[in-house]
Amino acid sequence: MSTIRKRTWTTGKGEARQAWFLTYVDGAGKRRARQFERKKDAEAARQAIGAELIGGAHTPDAIAPTVATVAEAWILHCEARGLEATTLTSYRQKVRDYILPHLGAVKLSRLAPPEVQTFLDGLIADGMSLAMARKVRTDLVMLLNFAEARGQVGRNAARPTKLARSNKRKAPVVIPTPAQILDLRTWLETAHNEPRQAELARRARPLLFLAWSVGLRASELRGLTWHDLDLDGAEVTVNQRADRYGLIGPPKSEAAYRSIPLPEACILALRHWRLEALPNDLDLVFPNGAGRPQALNNLRRRLILPALTAAELTVPAPTAVDPAARKLAIDQPLHGFRHFAASIWIHQGASMKQLTTWLGHSDIKLTYNTYGHLLERSPAEAAAFMARVEAYVFGEPPK
Repeated sequence: MSTIRKRTWTTGKGEARQAWFLTYVDGAGKRRARQFERKKDAEAARQAIGAELIGGAHTPDAIAPTVATVAEAWILHCEARGLEATTLTSYRQKVRDYILPHLGAVKLSRLAPPEVQTFLDGLIADGMSLAMARKVRTDLVMLLNFAEARGQVGRNAARPTKLARSNKRKAPVVIPTPAQILDLRTWLETAHNEPRQAELARRARPLLFLAWSVGLRASELRGLTWHDLDLDGAEVTVNQRADRYGLIGPPKSEAAYRSIPLPEACILALRHWRLEALPNDLDLVFPNGAGRPQALNNLRRRLILPALTAAELTVPAPTAVDPAARKLAIDQPLHGFRHFAASIWIHQGASMKQLTTWLGHSDIKLTYNTYGHLLERSPAEAAAFMARVEAYVFGEPPK
C-alpha cells in the first residue's frame, strides 16, 4: 500500500515551502518514504515502485548503490571476463569522462529515463558527435543491465532513451582506384635499381598484395600467422588479430572468424616472403624485429607511407609553412585497400551475402550501408536491365 500527501512548511527565514511525500511498504515489510517537489513525480515513482515490488526487484533508496559504485563493479566484471585491452580502455574512458561526472553520485533507485535522456541530450548540446553519444549510451545501457541482472535496480533507466538521427548523410567510403593500385603494383614489381627502394618493395609486396586482394583488417594482417595461410589450398583463415597494444586476441566478432580465397599473385608473393621472412615464436607473417606484432603506427610510418610515396601516389597539400607539401592520394591506405577488395568483389558479381562473409561483418545491413552505392545502376544500365526482365517474363516482343 502506498500514499502520497502534500506537506507545507515555513523555513527559518520565513520562506514558504511545499513538497509531496510518497510512503510505501517495501518487499521486506519495512515502511519507506520519498520526497518530491512535484506531485506528478511522486505519482510516477509510485507506479514504478509498484511495478518493481510486483516483480520482486525493488531496491529502496537507503540500500541502493550509486551509479559510481556499480560502474566500478562493472569494469571489474569486464576485466574478469578477459575482454581485450582496447575494449576495456574504451569502457573506462567513457565511464570516467562522461558517465561519472554527470550521474556518478545518483542512486540507481533515483535514476529515471528522463534524467538519463537529459544527460544524453546535454552531451550533444556540448558538442559531442552523435556517433560518440551513441557509444556512451550503449556503455550506460550495459552498465545498468549489469546492475539489473544482480537485483540492484528494478529497471534499466537508459533503455527507453533515444538519440535523434543525424540529418547528415554519411560520406561514401573513399576507394582507391584500379589505376592507383596498378601504379602501386608496378612500383612493387619494378623497384630493383636502388637498394633501399628494392628492400622497401620486398617487405611491402606481400602485405599490400594481401591487403588489397582479400580485404583483411589492419589488426588481422598484424595478427596473421603462417598457420592461417593455406597456400596449397589457396585460402586464408582469420583466427586472431593484434590490438593497438600488440596483444594477440580473438577476432573482432564471431563473424570475423572466416576463410577467404587467395588469388594466385598473392600466393606467389607470400611463397617468396616465407623464404625471406624472419622466423618468430608467434609464427607471425609480418612480425617486427623482435618477433612481435607490428605497431600500427610503425607499420604505416615505416612501410605503407614510404611505399605509396615511392610509387608517387601523393597529391599536393600546400600549407602556410610548406607550400610544396604533399599528402597520400589514398586516405587511410590499409582501410582503403579493404574497401578496394570489396569493390572488386562487387564488380565481379559477388553477392551481398558473400561480401558480408568475406569482410567479416556481423550484419548484412552494415555491408549494404557501406557498399550499397556500388550496386546502383546508371539510367542506361537500368533500362537495359528492365529490358532483360521484360524479355524473360513476357518473351521476346512481337516483330
